[in-house]
Amino acid sequence: MLYNINKLKKNILLLIISLFFFGCDIQIGQFHDENATRHENIPKSAMWIGGLDGGVYIDIKKLPIDEKTIYRATVFYESGSIDYNGTLKINLLGKNFNYSDVNAYSGWDGDTLYLRDGRFLQVVK
Repeated sequence: MLYNINKLKKNILLLIISLFFFGCDIQIGQFHDENATRHENIPKSAMWIGGLDGGVYIDIKKLPIDEKTIYRATVFYESGSIDYNGTLKINLLGKNFNYSDVNAYSGWDGDTLYLRDGRFLQVVK
């Protein structure tokens, strides 16, 4: 009887862990139907960064006249209004990242654009 209870606890724990990881996985922006909700003020070049529960559109560029660490970005709310427009600075140069690849980003918190590789771009004040 004790063996079955321990086995049941283990199975429940595995189920909870599986649901947690599945739940985290579905928050990736690729499941957002951005074409259905894209406001007309948001340029086609802007990428959806977020999940099913919300996010922002990021239009990011790298100009040849800028330092290596500087990027230009406009961050849009889903409503089409602008949250931020200006320069962002990457915290570590390291390897280059493809700034036009939506999969390079993990989120925006209002002053920091997080990259999936652990680095981030922060608002230049």
